[in-house]
Amino acid sequence: MSFRRKKKPARSCWDTALDLLTRRAHTRVEVERKLRERQFDAREIEETIARAKELKLMEDDAAIADRYAKSLAERRDATPVWTRQKLEQRGIVGDVAREAVARAFDGWDERAAAKALLGTETHAGRASRKLKRRGFSTETIMAVVRTLGRDED
Repeated sequence: MSFRRKKKPARSCWDTALDLLTRRAHTRVEVERKLRERQFDAREIEETIARAKELKLMEDDAAIADRYAKSLAERRDATPVWTRQKLEQRGIVGDVAREAVARAFDGWDERAAAKALLGTETHAGRASRKLKRRGFSTETIMAVVRTLGRDED
């Protein structure tokens, strides 16, 4: 006696897009990439995205960028450079990404953030590399590393 799995019926491009959009907000680039990975043809993908936008099932990229940048900016280790890279990974580029990051980091104190990220780190080399990886400016890195080991508030 053999047990075979029944083949699942092929899902349409529309059903796949709806499934994606019900989980979380996706940018146009993300939806397009995910549908292409599932080997739907370009025309069908364009029609699906246009229909989803028409039915207001997809947010515009600016709204997604603002929300995502704001949530990333709340992290202790977030920097504008790192946040912009994360937005670009989701397909949000150019002015939309730049403006979202600017709004999310309005009033951000780079030196205070660098000091907070380092915590009790006292090794200048490790501290410098850590800050550089996160996208802090060279000026801030040099200023903060100079104060390591000193009790300066």
